Order: sequence, then structure tokens, then C-alpha cells
Amino acid sequence: MWAIALGVATIAAQASAAEGCTARELRHRFTATIDLKPVGGVLRKQPAYYFTGPSQRFVIFFDPKEVVAKVEESARQDASIRPALEAMQRDLPLAEDTDLFKYGLRNVAFAFHFKHLVANLLDAGLAMVDRMSFHDPARIPPDINDSDPAYIKRVDWATRGAEGRKYCDPLGLELLDVVDLIAD
Repeated sequence: MWAIALGVATIAAQASAAEGCTARELRHRFTATIDLKPVGGVLRKQPAYYFTGPSQRFVIFFDPKEVVAKVEESARQDASIRPALEAMQRDLPLAEDTDLFKYGLRNVAFAFHFKHLVANLLDAGLAMVDRMSFHDPARIPPDINDSDPAYIKRVDWATRGAEGRKYCDPLGLELLDVVDLIAD
């Protein structure tokens, strides 16, 4: 148990919200490797929800049914996000790719849970990380696989005042950083 805590503390000293994952973090034994299930652009054959991270060098796509299922789980715990869930359900099937934060603009509770929803989808591998953020279906087939990663890395971090999770692609580019706990 103490070895795990020491390992997490070692990673925490290096992890930062302002940067991607270091080579050392990517190799650390407590860093999780998450296989992405929709491999090879499967999601690009239909409209999907998407999230762009801090660098905007990529887009993360999510299957609308998987997103709604995760939001339904959350809504059972927190009824204040039910309006966002109902809006999502009304929008299905999606007519075009849709920014997932759209629902956070209309529901403050969903905006508060937004990054955690994305993190939970990433933890489950229910995402496609697309390094090519522009797709013109007239010129580029939607199932193109332009070196999109088949897996990502999750680095758990902690400081004196907070702890969270940072997600990076295999090259160390940050996809998402989530604060799970803030200590007083």
C-alpha cells in the first residue's frame, strides 16, 4: 500500500496541468494504458459527439449512445443534470458531429460534470482520438486512419492541495486534465 502511495506521489511531483505527459510519466508503472475500443475510425462513419482538448491538435470523438448511457448513470446520482440528458436524448440521432460542451452551455450542473464525463469515457476506452481535426467528407473518407492512437495513457497526480487524472496520447500530448479532489 505504501509503495503505491509513494509511486503515485512520485508521479504527482512531475505531473502538471500546464504540460503534457513526460516520457518518465508515460513509462511509470502506475501509469495506466487504456486501449481505445472504437479503433480505425469506426466512429467517423456516423455523426458523433466530440471534445477538443487544451492544445486543439486533436479531436476526441464519442459514440452518442455511449455518452447518453454515461450521462444516464450520472443523472441517477445527480438529478440536476437531467435537463442536459433530456436535451441529448432529443438530439438523437445526431444529424452532424456535435460539440459535447453544447449541453454545458445550457445546464450549469452538466458543465460542472463535463470534464469528469469525458474522463470516464476515456477510462472506459470509449473514444477515438483523432489527430487530424478537419475532415472534409467530400475529399477525405470518414474512416481514414491517419496514425490515430489505438491507446492512451492516464497519469494519476496529486499535490498538497489537489489530486486528479491527466490523459495523454502515446507521444505525451495532453488530451485532458481533471481535478478530482481539492483539499482545504
